[in-house]
Amino acid sequence: DLDPDLKLYVPFYNMGQGNDVFLSQDAYGHTLTRYGATPTGQGGWSFDGTDDYLEVATNALLSNTWALEMWVYPNAYIDNWTTLYSYVPAGFIQIFIEGLASQEIKVASNVEGEQVFAGRSVPTGRWSLIQLSSNEKTVTGYVNAVPTQTKTVTTPTGAGINRIGWDGVANRAFNCRMGEIVLHSSSKTAGQFWNSFQKTRG
Repeated sequence: DLDPDLKLYVPFYNMGQGNDVFLSQDAYGHTLTRYGATPTGQGGWSFDGTDDYLEVATNALLSNTWALEMWVYPNAYIDNWTTLYSYVPAGFIQIFIEGLASQEIKVASNVEGEQVFAGRSVPTGRWSLIQLSSNEKTVTGYVNAVPTQTKTVTTPTGAGINRIGWDGVANRAFNCRMGEIVLHSSSKTAGQFWNSFQKTRG
């Protein structure tokens, strides 16, 4: 049986070629719609940095306790709001990379505003595993299982739009390849993130 804690699982490297609508490979089978992103057949999907994104059709994916892991290969940055994940119900939480400045993780919410998780960059030209864990609004960021900072972030709940790779605002699309997205409905420890990094880095 598939783990019910695994809220969303998208292994881009293992998704079918040529499909625009398909299901996530978790216990919930969320409908996913591809807008422009190109399956490469090796090393995940390519996002063009202009208007490519993946939309997840579901009522609600996040609560105040969750953990997100994304393997990404940035090709180039054109903005300080490079979109990783955007969730917009009544409020919003959005996860970016501050591309033109520090290349660090940045999280924006309608409650706390924007916050940079300083300490580890996500450089171009190589694969990086971005990890965030939220335990009742206490969010810690990691890059390749190395912790950055811990911030207070309020996650809105309810029906909303889930987008990966672009939030719909000009210049915020991610020019990259994505290998895998894993979203858990529980928080994760540093040790668990380290084990995940060691297991999936290939």
